[in-house]
Amino acid sequence: MPIRHNVLANLVGRLWAALMSFAFVPLYIRLLGIEAYGLIGLFASMMAMFALLDLGLSLTANRELARAADRPDGIAAARDLLRTLEVAYWLIAAAIGIAIFLAAPLIVDHWLHIRTLDRQTVVGGVRAMAVTALMRWPVSLYFGALTGLQRQVSLNVVLSVGATLASAGVVAVLALVSRTVTAFFLWQALVAGVQVLLLHRLVWHHLRLPDHRPRVGVAAVRASAGFSAAITALTLLSIVLTQLDKVILSRMLPLDVFGRYALCSAIAAVLTTMGTAVESAVFPALSRLVARGDGEAERRLYHQASQGLALLIVPATTGLVVFAQELLRAYVHDAAIVASTYRLLSLLAAGSGVLALMYMPLSLQLAHGWTSLSLVKNLVAVILFAPLLYVLILYFGALGAGGAWLILTTGYFLVEVPVMHHRLLPGEQWRWYAVDIGIPTAVAVAAFGALRLAMPAAWPLSLQVPAIGLAYLVAVGGSAMLMPECRRIIAAWRNGAFAGRQLERS
Repeated sequence: MPIRHNVLANLVGRLWAALMSFAFVPLYIRLLGIEAYGLIGLFASMMAMFALLDLGLSLTANRELARAADRPDGIAAARDLLRTLEVAYWLIAAAIGIAIFLAAPLIVDHWLHIRTLDRQTVVGGVRAMAVTALMRWPVSLYFGALTGLQRQVSLNVVLSVGATLASAGVVAVLALVSRTVTAFFLWQALVAGVQVLLLHRLVWHHLRLPDHRPRVGVAAVRASAGFSAAITALTLLSIVLTQLDKVILSRMLPLDVFGRYALCSAIAAVLTTMGTAVESAVFPALSRLVARGDGEAERRLYHQASQGLALLIVPATTGLVVFAQELLRAYVHDAAIVASTYRLLSLLAAGSGVLALMYMPLSLQLAHGWTSLSLVKNLVAVILFAPLLYVLILYFGALGAGGAWLILTTGYFLVEVPVMHHRLLPGEQWRWYAVDIGIPTAVAVAAFGALRLAMPAAWPLSLQVPAIGLAYLVAVGGSAMLMPECRRIIAAWRNGAFAGRQLERS
């Protein structure tokens, strides 16, 4: 499957899932209340923290299945590897579900600060989370396997249908069956169970090999054990860095305030979702080029992907930062929530946008199997970030957490990139900064900055939102015309379309 098809499938699938989630969040808040929505945010954080138990297995499946295509015995080895990882994953899923279920009363009594919800209702909601976690956990393994096999079109069809059923279907459940957070999570568990079954069948369909019975064994994972261990360490540090703010805030602040923070985090996470859509499509191809030793093709693909990623991320981030108040008001239609959170949304969006731009440098490192740079970087970041986060939250509350997040990701951007390029792509650092990232940044700042200065404060929301959308299109179009790799892709598409028309006429 061509990379452009995988990128497009990932973008459509991820953005559709994000659209489904965001389209119904205001209804969730209306039907359940902002305090109950805080539990939904807590679940997202818990699942992110449990990602440590992935042990690097999903990324290992991605990388090894991508490389297996170039080996004569690749499919048989891939089947053994996947079956071994499958058994491990389902055992971990059971452990996560049981742990959350048993710990529900402790979580409610000793961690959460409930104001209006009944204790027993919250305990039931947390226990329903356990069932959802059990069903959702193995999805990431099949996601990694299908990504490595470059079967991302069929993968995203399943994910998109699942997102639609999970987001839209639960509104009907809440409105017609039970308006409780327990009903919310039980419906999510049902949808996740169907989804994981479909993904399981899809992966094994694409790995079919007549007369071969996959076996479970240590030998299947021994060759990639070092890579998996490094990814586990990276995951641990990443969890600390990305979830520490939510852990501290959920402990220090009331649940309704944490619900507002969770809302802003979910909106800002769209930017990193867009980033992973590009990165996950490019990573298998980069891994294969590195395995072949094709340095020129590797360099070309890296810059193409970096520019494509920046074209998606930079205009969206800039618009969200500059017009956070207007966009949040159009989204939630709640003046109190908007007034208390739009500055926080600007900070979180800026930090998430910078982090999304770092996905291609990280992807190149992992394709080379070079994990030490990210390990050292994240270890130093944890040592510095934890006290910074605590102090800023102590003095500035949720806004302090947003500021700490932006400082952290900016440090990545300024420190990691030069070191990575010096080792893997010597001489390409300034091209990445000035062309891949600099051009879309300059165009987006000019487009949205001009609109910010020119837009009258008295404009109604019905005029503000279309104007912001127009500035976004100007930023994307102007950036695409100025970025060399984007121009080449556009020219190739136009030439191909012209050749197709000529062939039809002949």
